[in-house]
Amino acid sequence: MFSGLLETVGRPLNEYIGGDIDEYVATIDEAIQWHNEHPYDFVDKDQNKDIYATQLAGLEKMKKYIIDNKDELRKRRAENGLENR
Repeated sequence: MFSGLLETVGRPLNEYIGGDIDEYVATIDEAIQWHNEHPYDFVDKDQNKDIYATQLAGLEKMKKYIIDNKDELRKRRAENGLENR
């Protein structure tokens, strides 16, 4: 079921946001900021600091990759028939 959800929802979202690298990076920054400023009731942030730190580090690593490979990502999108905005 999860893979079906990712395919149905995740793919279109990723295809859209990847079309504008600057918007993609800004969205990651906004998500991190929102997370830092709001409680998360599913898993207690204070009791799971290591888990949250790992997840945030992963987002920062992904963001750096996107920034460092912006031209290559845009080229691959064009080769795959995806829009670059």
